[in-house]
Amino acid sequence: MAYPNHNKRKLQTYKSIFIENIESFKREYPKFDTAYHESVIKKMLDCGTVEGGYAEYDCMHCGGDKHVVFFSCKSKLCLKCAKRYATEAAESITSQLIQGVKYRQVVLTIPKQFRNLFYDHDDHNKIYSAFMKIAFQCLEEVLRIILKKENIKIAAITFIHTHSRSGEYKPHIHVILGEGALDVDDEKRLTFKKINLSTLRKTWQNHLLAFAALHFPQEIRLIWQMELLYPDGFYTHPGEKLMIKSLEIIRVFSDI
Repeated sequence: MAYPNHNKRKLQTYKSIFIENIESFKREYPKFDTAYHESVIKKMLDCGTVEGGYAEYDCMHCGGDKHVVFFSCKSKLCLKCAKRYATEAAESITSQLIQGVKYRQVVLTIPKQFRNLFYDHDDHNKIYSAFMKIAFQCLEEVLRIILKKENIKIAAITFIHTHSRSGEYKPHIHVILGEGALDVDDEKRLTFKKINLSTLRKTWQNHLLAFAALHFPQEIRLIWQMELLYPDGFYTHPGEKLMIKSLEIIRVFSDI
């Protein structure tokens, strides 16, 4: 159980890291020295303070002491607000899962040789969005192979994690995948029990290499080498644990 004072100290420590190191960080990584990043950080630092805004409430009967409520920043960078965002998003996603369908968490990664390519890209929103789309396309192809049907619709929700638990930059995808698909031609629900790891790894490799060739054409020589360096395909995890509760979906958000 986390106590209020303990959580407050953790939040203060978190904010102090930004206050003490932001200037040196911007000097070392000038690409983050922008008005946007400055505003996001300031918003987080002002959360729950007078600078961030507040409301005062008075008792209309006795005129007693005022009650002050500080405004939250609602930023994903803020530990306190991000936790609430993750909980609300998880509850929303849980409500949209198809009843009676079992789900598993599939993980798709990129090789270490591609990490700097992602990190140095000029438009992270664009590259990450495209990255999540090929994850969906990859699993759609894998299920076509497993179910031996071409015209299917799958149930999948993708999440991107840009860092590992240790804080290292390692973009990877978590997918909440329904264990089955809709046969569009016959309008029947098809199910499966297992994803072949070899099929998943090689299919993911094919999709990711095509993606890399499109977005990083200047690195085509490196891309050609990847099949030789990874003859068994890129690392993936086909998943086993069923993802049906809000708490489990929150773990996908936070990677704990």
